Amino acid sequence: MTHVLDFHNHIFPEKVADQVISSLQKEIGFTPYGTGTISGLREEMRASGVKACVTLAVAVSPRLVESTNTWIFSRKEDSFIPIGSIHPLFEEYKSEVKRLKEAGIKGIKFNSLFQKIHPDDPRAFPLYEEIINHGMFFIFHSGPGLMAKPGEEVMATPERIARLLHIFPKISMVVAHFGGFHMTDEARKHLLGKEVYIDTSYPPGLCLQSQDWVIDRIQRHDSDRILFGTDTPFARQKEDVQYLLNLPISMDLKEKILWKNGRKLLGLPED
Repeated sequence: MTHVLDFHNHIFPEKVADQVISSLQKEIGFTPYGTGTISGLREEMRASGVKACVTLAVAVSPRLVESTNTWIFSRKEDSFIPIGSIHPLFEEYKSEVKRLKEAGIKGIKFNSLFQKIHPDDPRAFPLYEEIINHGMFFIFHSGPGLMAKPGEEVMATPERIARLLHIFPKISMVVAHFGGFHMTDEARKHLLGKEVYIDTSYPPGLCLQSQDWVIDRIQRHDSDRILFGTDTPFARQKEDVQYLLNLPISMDLKEKILWKNGRKLLGLPED
């Protein structure tokens, strides 16, 4: 069996994790499949046969940027690969990008659901330039969230994210949820087949989507730019790994998605 790298996982401090789980249960009746804690993710990995996980946190406001990053990269270990987060309106972004780069962080996560700013807002452009100049990649949430309400504006649409490809020709970015959570047509139009990485996360589980739907998206995109991701604890890591292994696609393509593409992007050793 090939190695598995899960490129999309969330971990929270113990107290915050409980609040996140409780909020989802209360607001939308959704019960996450993991605890959102470090120990919970380790248990998921053991059960799923996952070798390594990219761990994500989101700086929801400028004042929380430094503490969020300090916490996430202090949890770095052989099986956890942390990604930083900078709020687009954080004024001291130059020193923070430098700090993350020197700590070995390879990318920066943005999530408009919580940061409340469009990905193509010009106020974020100086920060983007700094990240690009440091040779780091971006990870964007795309589409509405699990708790989206009818008629609510989608802050990060595939179209808005795709604009960054034209504004910043050297940008390297990962777009979550096959390019757009619950925005299939727009993701197909603006992002699939373009020079971006996409991940396969689709809570509450890739395993709940039809094979035809998943294979269609895989076939529309560059096979070297597809990354396996689950969005744990909001999806089923074990079931999603098995689902992808069972897809009627070549073993070479499975190995690329599950391990090789992510390994190359992160600069990990081959073994």
